[in-house]
Order: sequence, then structure tokens, then C-alpha cells
Amino acid sequence: MYINHSTLEICYSTQKVLETNYIKEDSLNRNIIIEQTYDMLTNIHNGVSSVQEKDIPLVEGLLDSYLSIVNWRQRRKALKLAAKLKALLAQQRQTYQKLSDANYVAYILNNKKSAAQLTQEELLKSYSTLNASKQFSPKLKSRLQQKLQSYAVLKYHSLPPQNLETDDVTKDFIKTFNLAHVKHNFLQASLSSGTKQYSASDIHAPINSVQKLQNWMTDAKYWGISTAKKINKSYKRIHHRVKSFFLKNEYKIAALTFGLLGFGTYQANRMLDKADYSTQYKLFVAPTLKNSAHAKTASFTQEHAKLQQSKNQSGITNNETHKTLVGEDYYDTSLLIHLKSKSAVESLYGKIDSLQQAGKIKMSEGMDTKRYAHSFTMYKLIRPNSKENKAIENLLSGGAEDASYIDALVKQAGAKGSGVKADDNSVTSSNFSKASLDLQQKHLQNLRSFSRF
Repeated sequence: MYINHSTLEICYSTQKVLETNYIKEDSLNRNIIIEQTYDMLTNIHNGVSSVQEKDIPLVEGLLDSYLSIVNWRQRRKALKLAAKLKALLAQQRQTYQKLSDANYVAYILNNKKSAAQLTQEELLKSYSTLNASKQFSPKLKSRLQQKLQSYAVLKYHSLPPQNLETDDVTKDFIKTFNLAHVKHNFLQASLSSGTKQYSASDIHAPINSVQKLQNWMTDAKYWGISTAKKINKSYKRIHHRVKSFFLKNEYKIAALTFGLLGFGTYQANRMLDKADYSTQYKLFVAPTLKNSAHAKTASFTQEHAKLQQSKNQSGITNNETHKTLVGEDYYDTSLLIHLKSKSAVESLYGKIDSLQQAGKIKMSEGMDTKRYAHSFTMYKLIRPNSKENKAIENLLSGGAEDASYIDALVKQAGAKGSGVKADDNSVTSSNFSKASLDLQQKHLQNLRSFSRF
């Protein structure tokens, strides 16, 4: 949670008063102000509270004022905190300066570990740097902005629900990256689970009886100390028994250990011998059975191909045509983004299924209808006037094309379409940025799974 600028100013002004107000050192007000300042600086150092870029000089002034008024009892603790906090503030200032460079922003966004650690204000700083940059091509700039949007969504889901509307930086972060309509993971998880939902009045209900609270704290302290003593006593008793048992049976334990080790070695050697024998059997006996006149095992693939060939020659057709359905894998979400609707994707899948059944498409090993549909779409979007796309359009319109040439085009496109290169910089817009946020998140998840596969 970011500290409000006005809160820091009030704390700084109050702290500065103590430098010129020579009141007694054991004054209650003076000690309260010093303790509040120490707590605020400690929270900043421990990451409980965050500081905006514009407030870094204000925090440094507050730290210097705090060091100038602490007494000799607090001096050592204050100096230790100041050394750590000054290093942290210097590092934050350096990070903000680096994020003013568009090349550094691009480097961070291409490093998943570093990008995931960016704070809300650092993401906002990266956003303004990318928007003002003119050194990147429109295509590269759009891709970097998409990555930045993805990391902003991940950061939004990692924020505690109570911090979503508490400070100005988080509000600006939600507004800039258009996250107001995104359901937070914590809220969604609490609705799906069967746990009790508590209202604000339940959480912040006042305690009516101070005496009851004091009694409860006294009982809790007593039972806590009593339980700790019992656990410590039980631990010492068990430790003594284990040690005594080991000393009495030291030689037996050693003999049992060596026995188990020898038995394990014997079993491992037996398994290795068995595996070696099995390998030799496969190398020498299996070829003999394959060439033997008594071998009766048939190749399913060859028999299925013969059956299909005989059906085609006799004019028999299969009335139940295989139909590729739209699911939720990488190719499905990618085509939904580019073709805008599920009906358009189903129509393209249906055409390719029909062409394959008619024999106008012959897919090589590893290919399927979805891969073909994705490659066709990449040629249409990136190289619409090329001879490759014209051949694909002719095929989809009912014309005849060489099946091996079409299959080679699909292989050339690659699994993700990266093999289709534009002739110039005519591609300036991104269908991904125009898609809905839910579809973007689903496609990014499929892309990560697809890349690992």
C-alpha cells in the first residue's frame, strides 16, 4: 500500500517541530511523535508501505530529521535503520530513472522474472515511457504494450483486496490499464468456496467490554506459556529416549544398515541383469519372429490404409464426416481472436475437413485441421496479396491445388505462424489488442502451455 503524500507531509512537519522545540526529553508527546516516525520508516523498509517516486526526497528529509532528535538510547537503532533505508531509497530512485529509457523497459518486459516484480507505479512509469517512445516500430511497440498489459493484470490479481481502493497510485493503476471490470482472484475464490462471508460491520465490530478483553489476554498468555513448557519438556524426554536407544543398540543398527545396503545392491543387480536379458531378446529373437512364416501379427496402419483404398475405389463414402469442433486450446483461441466469432472458426474447420475427405488436402504426419486453419489465417492476414494466399483462397473456394504444395506452405508457416513474413511494414494493428480481456488471458495461458510443450 502506498503512503499518501499529504500523510507524509504532516508527519514531516510534525517531526521538524521537535528540532526547535526544546521540551523535556521524557515528554509524552515527544516520545509519541518519535515512535510514530520510527514505525512509518520501518514499514517503508520492510515493504509494508510503499513510497511514490515524488515522495522519495520527502522520506529522506523525514529520516534526517528523525536522526537529529533521537537520544543516545535510540541512536544505535536509528542509525541501523537509516543505513538500510537510504540504500533502499537510492535503489528505488535508480529504478525509476532507468524506466524512463524505452530500451530498458523493453529489456525488463522480455525478462519474465524481473517484469513480474514491478510495482504498480513502476508499471505506470513503463506505460508512459512506451507511449512517449518513437524509436520502436509500430509492430514492436504494440507487442511491448501487450506484454505490459499482461503483467499489469497479473499484478492486479496479486494485490490484497483491501488495497484496491486505498491509495491514489492503485486507483490510477486500475484506471490506466482498464482493470475496473476484471474480477479479482480473491473475490472470485471466496464466492466459489462455501466459506462464510463477513461484512465490514462484522470485521470492525467494537469490543463492548474492556474487562472481557483483558481477561481473555491474560488467559491466552497463561495457556501459551504453559503449553510451551509442556512441549519443551516432552521434547527433552523424547530426545533422551532416542539417544539412549541408539547408544544401547548401536551395533545392531549398524549391522541392520549394512544388511539392507547389501540386499538393495543384490536386488539392483538382478534388475539390471533382467533388463539386459530382455534387451538381448528383443535384438535377436524379435527379428526372427518378424521374418518367420508362423508370425501372424498384422500391421493395423497398413490394413486400415488398404481398407480405405478399397472403399474409395468401390465408390463407398462415409456419411458420418469427421467434424473438428472449436475447443479452448492454443489454435482455437488464436483463431477466435483473428476471425472474431466462433461461427467463422467452425466454418473454416468445416471447409478443411471436407477438403481432406475429398482428397484435395493430404496432411503429413503431425498435422491436423486446426494447424491448417491457423496457417491459412496467417497467410491471409500477413501476406494477403501473395501467390501462397491466392492458392489457399482458390482451394477454399473449390478450386484445385497441388496437395503437397499446400502441405509445404503449412509446414513453412510453423506451429505459431512465425514462418509467415510480411513483405513490408504494412501490418500496423493487432487483433490481440482488440479482443476481450478474458479471451486475451485465456490465449496467453494457452501460449505459455503451447511453448512449454
